[in-house]
Amino acid sequence: MKELPPGQEKRFPGKFKVFKVWCKTEKQWEKHECLLTNKGILYQMVGKNLIKCNPDTHLIFFFTGLYDKKGMPIFEGDFIKHPQYNRPYSISRKSCDVISLVTWFDGGSAPHYQQPCFQGYEIKNEKGYGYGDWSEFFRCEVIGNICENLELLEI
Repeated sequence: MKELPPGQEKRFPGKFKVFKVWCKTEKQWEKHECLLTNKGILYQMVGKNLIKCNPDTHLIFFFTGLYDKKGMPIFEGDFIKHPQYNRPYSISRKSCDVISLVTWFDGGSAPHYQQPCFQGYEIKNEKGYGYGDWSEFFRCEVIGNICENLELLEI
């Protein structure tokens, strides 16, 4: 089981989670333990009862397997701030901070895009720099998520 960074126990009480669940009607993260079947049916454990969740009112966000520079787990639906560069692999390159939304990509037709994966969908790039260096991904920072920080889409 993965140890959480100090201070993160409040965000993920108990054991490590591979997904988190947002309740649209209560506008908050589910507090009860949630279970997801291999058929994609979501249940929550309330006391000793297993209750089926309504897919219209509950959103599931999966863990990417990555952590930001502060040790926070990065989930689908998170906004991250990370550097982009004006030219790749140059000693004199310049960078600017870019804000991206972490999304799931099912794959595409180009040979290097055939595998499903998580990706950052660029939201804000003030200088228009177009070269991200994912070998430096450890420099990104989670700055919010799509459920609690919709204002970040309006940048």
